[in-house]
Amino acid sequence: MIPITKSEIKQLAFISSFEETELKDEIISTAITKYIIPAVTPVVYNLLIENPETYHELIETYIKPCLAFYVKYLHLNQLVLESTSYIPLEYQDSKANLKEVATEILSIAELKKAELSVYVKANYIPIPTSNNKLISGFLI
Repeated sequence: MIPITKSEIKQLAFISSFEETELKDEIISTAITKYIIPAVTPVVYNLLIENPETYHELIETYIKPCLAFYVKYLHLNQLVLESTSYIPLEYQDSKANLKEVATEILSIAELKKAELSVYVKANYIPIPTSNNKLISGFLI
């Protein structure tokens, strides 16, 4: 998994104070699987996991902020689905506005993902190649 802490997620994407334990590991891993891996490709993601120090700028400047906002988006959705009685202070104006808030958070995450994609495309990240040949859809 991307080396990010709940504290970093809180610092990057949240305004209100809350217990970091409220962020479920499942939400973080879901955000990685659903949004980050497709943005960077599974091969590049595995390189990031194996050599995080090599890709420090990519991880710190692009992936972590993007991931933090996707986690925030998924976290808000979880709060709304599980309990409408607990809504963080920053969202308490109106439950009707929650959809607008979620949409805005998602748009921020999408902008961060676009920046991530531009960086990945602009900076050649070596993708390991295989000497295997593909015959009739099978690697030999």
